Amino acid sequence: MERIRITLRLALTLILLCTLVDLSQTVGARLALHTAPTAQSTPPLIVQARRTVMDRIAHGRMLMESDPQRAESILTQVFRDARDPELRIRASNLLVQMAEPSWPADHRRDFLGSIYTAALESGRAHQIPPSIILAQAALESGWGRSRLARKHHNIFGVKATGQQASANFNTLEFGDKGAHIVRARFRTFPTASESITHHGRLLSTDQRYEDSFAAGNNWRSFLAALAPTYASDPRYAAHISQLIETYGLDRWDRVCGNGLHTQT
Repeated sequence: MERIRITLRLALTLILLCTLVDLSQTVGARLALHTAPTAQSTPPLIVQARRTVMDRIAHGRMLMESDPQRAESILTQVFRDARDPELRIRASNLLVQMAEPSWPADHRRDFLGSIYTAALESGRAHQIPPSIILAQAALESGWGRSRLARKHHNIFGVKATGQQASANFNTLEFGDKGAHIVRARFRTFPTASESITHHGRLLSTDQRYEDSFAAGNNWRSFLAALAPTYASDPRYAAHISQLIETYGLDRWDRVCGNGLHTQT
């Protein structure tokens, strides 16, 4: 009887020891998962670079009233160089705050404010002067008030082809016999931002416009090469130039051009 009791005690002791060993290994493994670096951990250098960019944004914000020219230079450079879209949005939000007082306090200010982020992004991504994007959008959409812009988010008067979603509108065309009205199919877009994205992609990939990109961020040279192909109106370049000059839309053209480099 005593031997049975001893045997049972030894068995229980072994079971307890095995349980403790398994528990220790499990806890150790879980601790290792929490403390060991993983492939998804953010490298320290990237974290530091992000903090540096955020410091630059804060510096630009601090200078907005005391030295607006320096502030705009800092924020424009941040937008130009930052790889992180969140950081670019922070910088561009401050840029528009600085620009708004120079715009008329009406539908024109509302329109520019609603598309500036997408215009800057497109200019940066496709190497198009943002002044060209903003002025074309304003002219083609009547400052966002045309029916095509309001109902179908097409702010550049882009025509539809093939099976693309479209809507029919009358439009003024210019030819050898002068101006005349024609019925045409125009593309529809879910948002104005997607219209801007499509516009940038079209200009940067269509061979008809490739000569424009030799101008870098010089909007006058870019427009001179673009206008004859983009629009049938012989005064199209003059209309765009007037908008850019009147509203100072070229103040952000430094975000595009040859030699862009992104870091964070």
